[in-house]
Amino acid sequence: MKKWKVTAATAAALAGLAHFGVGLYGFATPDMTKSMFGDEAVWLVPAFFLVLGSFELVWAWVTLVYREPTMIGIGVAGFIGSIILYLVALATPLTPFGVKQQTLTTLSAVPFTVKFIEIVYIIAAVSMMRLMTTEEPSRRLESRL
Repeated sequence: MKKWKVTAATAAALAGLAHFGVGLYGFATPDMTKSMFGDEAVWLVPAFFLVLGSFELVWAWVTLVYREPTMIGIGVAGFIGSIILYLVALATPLTPFGVKQQTLTTLSAVPFTVKFIEIVYIIAAVSMMRLMTTEEPSRRLESRL
């Protein structure tokens, strides 16, 4: 269980740092963000990445601290949502927020690496959840005896 917990928390932290860094860079260079995504995206795109990165960083901590499968499941759903949002952005010229898509930045190695890291989180977290649910009945039985 511990190796899955550490793997999941590390993956969540790495993905969070990557997204948080993109958000900070977007705010630090509004002209670059404007030229890539348009006027309406100067604040929206960096804010999205800051929120996503913050969620993933918080979830790294949650993964280490909480032992309830439900809490870990919320993280899995969030990470799956991030991957789905990325795939939607690849398949359409607009992101779900109406900001024009930049194919070159979307198809670079960095987003693929971050999505791979998010998949590692999902695999490790689901493995943790399975172990938690199999441990739970045996713990309940021990407490009754």
